[in-house]
Amino acid sequence: MFTFNDVIARLDRDEAGITFLSATSSVPAFVSYRALGSMVRGNVEHLTSLGIRRRDRVAVALETDLEHVVIVLALMAMGAIPVSLKPRRGSIEEHARYVDALVRRFDVRWAHWPLPACAGLRSFGWSDGARSDDASVIAEVEPEDVAFVQFSSGSLGDPKAVPIRHESLLANVRAILELDDRTPGSIGYDFLPLSHDMGLVGGLLSNLVLQNPLYLSPVQDFLKRPARFFTHVPRFRKVICPMPDFALRYLARYLEAKGQALDPHLLSCLDTVYCGAEPIRYSTIASLLKLAPRVGFDPTSLVFCYGMAEATLLVTAHAFASLDASFTRGPSGLMTANVGAPVDGVELRASAAGNLFVRGPCVFRGYLDGPALEGGWHDTGDVGFERDGEIFISGRSKDMVIVNGENLFPSDIEEIVARVDGVNESLVMSDDDAASGRFYVLVVPKNGCAPDTREISARIGAEFGAVPAAISFGPARSILRTTSGKPMRGATLDDLRQRGALP
Repeated sequence: MFTFNDVIARLDRDEAGITFLSATSSVPAFVSYRALGSMVRGNVEHLTSLGIRRRDRVAVALETDLEHVVIVLALMAMGAIPVSLKPRRGSIEEHARYVDALVRRFDVRWAHWPLPACAGLRSFGWSDGARSDDASVIAEVEPEDVAFVQFSSGSLGDPKAVPIRHESLLANVRAILELDDRTPGSIGYDFLPLSHDMGLVGGLLSNLVLQNPLYLSPVQDFLKRPARFFTHVPRFRKVICPMPDFALRYLARYLEAKGQALDPHLLSCLDTVYCGAEPIRYSTIASLLKLAPRVGFDPTSLVFCYGMAEATLLVTAHAFASLDASFTRGPSGLMTANVGAPVDGVELRASAAGNLFVRGPCVFRGYLDGPALEGGWHDTGDVGFERDGEIFISGRSKDMVIVNGENLFPSDIEEIVARVDGVNESLVMSDDDAASGRFYVLVVPKNGCAPDTREISARIGAEFGAVPAAISFGPARSILRTTSGKPMRGATLDDLRQRGALP
């Protein structure tokens, strides 16, 4: 039976490989797939010599560089289980507590060296000079064996460890490759963190199957120079990349700010752009379409999608057609994106209340060291609705606010706030008690602007019959985010309260 270790064993192309873009250097670093395969085998021998064995759980905080790519592939290749932790973004002490709690809870005995030292945890580094042509070092694993463990996005308070089996990984990757009609000549581009499912599976692993050219960039490089990659790629090449709503919005604003100094073919290389991981805003897509003719962007390259770590990555997909065809009015009356029908083999059903459940070959069987899913069904925690076999996501059930008996979602309110002059971005947060009806708005103003709080409250009140308990202003960094860019509403509300910015 085919496993992802067979993919790793076949890394042999000289003319194609991974190009690493750096946030601190203008010179990209290229590694061919043949060289990568040799490094992986060499590091399997290195890790074996250290005492790491098959099925050992090994903590790795994946960064976007050659060392981390080699280490995670070497661990998979030898049959060990890489446990993908979030890289440090806050204080050293906070990250140390996070790592210590996880390694104790999930019986992790080894950790790649940048992680903080914890009791009973053995640290190691890679061997940058290790090379090997010995194919026998790659373990023969079974489809049901765990390939790696990833954490559901933002699961810091109560970590949810998701074991991904080889069969699930391959099932999801096949669905992705069929969807975008990928070939060995396609170009992959990813700036999402490898510690996130969209970066690891969609950005890295899916491109190894056909060994197509891949460009990997840290998200800091994209935020610093969002158009950098597109200036280096010939416009006739077929580029495939994941790009959530926040990234599309950021790119559109960056290009719009450049005014007339735009290359009319800048984005013509884009063939497939996977937009998911967070709510897809009508306003974001509308602004991108307005800009499209000036930069050569083909709107039909957009693929609206829905997924989660528990399903390896992809659950549904919808090829964008037009604003009218790809959005519909949801229960709140605002435009909601069509994220499409389930990919091959996946079943998705909604309860009477709109709670979504998923099962299928790419869906996990249960959290690490936890009970198995009942009947194979996973409660996604999302609320949505179905029309003509296609899915529309309203939001996360935990983020829902009940106002006057109506269920409101933060993204709906944020769409209204975005219409107020001077608003660059906003975040709607609520108390743990959704039934209280209390919600708060953090507004990030455009440079030099001071949006009117009375107008914000009036617009929200006119649309939903309720007004925020309080409105606060702050810079973009006031919105705390996961490593993939998703806003952390509860954590942001707690932080604002601690700083006295909200009651």
